[in-house]
Amino acid sequence: MHQETTGCYAAARNVHQGEAVSEDINNAVVPVVATGGSVTQVTSKLLGATSILMSDGFKEAWAISWQKIMENAATKTPDLDDGKATNLRVTCEVFRHGSITDDPICIDYFGGILAASRSTDGKNDTAIHYLDCIKAMSAKQLHLHYAIYSSAQRLFVKSGKHPNVMQGSELTTAPVWLSSIELSRLGLQQDFDLPVLHRLGLVSEYKTDVHRLQDNQVVPYSMLKITTFGVLLYCAAMNKLLFAREFPFRVFEGNPEIAVPQCFGATIEGLIQAGERLASPTPANAP
Repeated sequence: MHQETTGCYAAARNVHQGEAVSEDINNAVVPVVATGGSVTQVTSKLLGATSILMSDGFKEAWAISWQKIMENAATKTPDLDDGKATNLRVTCEVFRHGSITDDPICIDYFGGILAASRSTDGKNDTAIHYLDCIKAMSAKQLHLHYAIYSSAQRLFVKSGKHPNVMQGSELTTAPVWLSSIELSRLGLQQDFDLPVLHRLGLVSEYKTDVHRLQDNQVVPYSMLKITTFGVLLYCAAMNKLLFAREFPFRVFEGNPEIAVPQCFGATIEGLIQAGERLASPTPANAP
């Protein structure tokens, strides 16, 4: 236990000093599947391609992911020369848990949390609870959270409806309707992952069903009600935690690598209209 703590904090300390972290990975917690780098046949079959990363390539993959997280955090930092420092506690946790994935959505969330922990004295550990929430979610669940809150923000800005995000009672009156078909096309599993988001307090209510039209056609939909905690997590991942109250007033610039829904509405009728607009070809002479 003492060795892994020492290695982790040594790596985190070097981040503050601007040094490379690859050597410190040797002192951090690195799972080993077999001695000497060899992998048994059973392990190879069970883990598949992951067995390669868990052997000789693990430390290199870890270093690469950590570098991506730092680069992501840097893009979300307004001024890298402001003399601020990331919180050591947050940095250590991001280093240990964030560096074992190369999924863009995970990199984006861990990078945002790291950037959000920067302060003049380096003691701002406000983001630690949001980090625990991120650690408890799969990449698909993070993507679903991102998709929901990106859609909600664009919906509020476009409609001119600006609920007070610090009052849960106002958010319960502002549902977001999404196309289940589009969510599925984005690779999101609302039937399995919405219950997880609900359990974590990221949506207060949800419903997946179909709306029947007069011509016997159906519109599969997901209706969701966002929460204050969900807004704060989204803002923390954007390094916009201090601007959370602005969530319904302006669209935060997101990561273009992460696909988000283009069809959303404040009602089922609004969702259907949005889908019709997307399906309609744009006139050649349109501005």
